[in-house]
Amino acid sequence: MTLDAGLGLIHIVAGASALLIGPIAMWAPKRIGVHSRMGEMFFVAVTAVCISGGWLGVIFWESRAPFVFIALGTFAFALLGYVSAKMRWRRWMIAHVVGQGSAYTGMVTAFIVANWDELTGTPGTAIPAVFLVPMAIGSVAVGWLAYQVHLGNRPRDREVHD
Repeated sequence: MTLDAGLGLIHIVAGASALLIGPIAMWAPKRIGVHSRMGEMFFVAVTAVCISGGWLGVIFWESRAPFVFIALGTFAFALLGYVSAKMRWRRWMIAHVVGQGSAYTGMVTAFIVANWDELTGTPGTAIPAVFLVPMAIGSVAVGWLAYQVHLGNRPRDREVHD
């Protein structure tokens, strides 16, 4: 197996895992248990997909350069969400929601862009709306949820609040 084929396989498995695990973590009760275990798995999967996607973007720079930047941004948000939940500084939950929600938005955006060609026959990197629409929808959703956390309306399970 070649390096790019191995990275591609890791990338697909990690990406599919993160896309499937993310909603489980999002909808699980916000306490130690399913939410925290799925959150750990989500972070590992996002880390793997960002590393593999970043390397694939470098290897195939001509056609995949935008994915390097999506990978960097997605990982930065995932790291923010992960570290905030571990460190639990003041108002940590807003950083957690913004970080993990934005990382999931980056995952969905990358998935749509990467598969746009298969769906439409046009490369997703050729049409800015293919990037911008899922990013805008995800950003609005994450912003709303962060505001709800700020107001004290979310999460419904009060056990995670300091």
